[in-house]
Amino acid sequence: MTNAAIHRSDSIEVFEFSSKVQNTLRRQGLVMVGALTACTATDILDFRNSGMRTLEEIETKLAAHGLALRTSPPCGDALIDDLGLSTRAHNALRREGIVTISELTACDRREPLDLRQFGASVLAEVVAALARHGLEPDWQMPVTEVHITPDGANR
Repeated sequence: MTNAAIHRSDSIEVFEFSSKVQNTLRRQGLVMVGALTACTATDILDFRNSGMRTLEEIETKLAAHGLALRTSPPCGDALIDDLGLSTRAHNALRREGIVTISELTACDRREPLDLRQFGASVLAEVVAALARHGLEPDWQMPVTEVHITPDGANR
């Protein structure tokens, strides 16, 4: 491999990862350098069949080219994981790149309802979870009756 500059639009194949790492990344839809460097170490560890060896190989190969994975959010910024959301709500937010509570509360009034798999009941669940953390987003709630029990279930 030459020491040519690597760009975000290059294929991850330039790193000559092991077959296991290549397959893990490909299954996640990560085929470009930019998509890989947008991931955090936690993201990599969350991938199916991915562990510390996979993470170490990725970090080593990126570092050899002066690149790195995205760092976790600043310490004072809690992750949406801390909200105790259902899998559906959590995945809808993560799919859109919303990983911190501040990113979530920064959404404009209609944006949450525009997310895939994010309907009125999921919105009500997220609003209730934020309220438990003392946050009240200024989102437009649809006119439907959804009751969220203390355990977070929809009734």
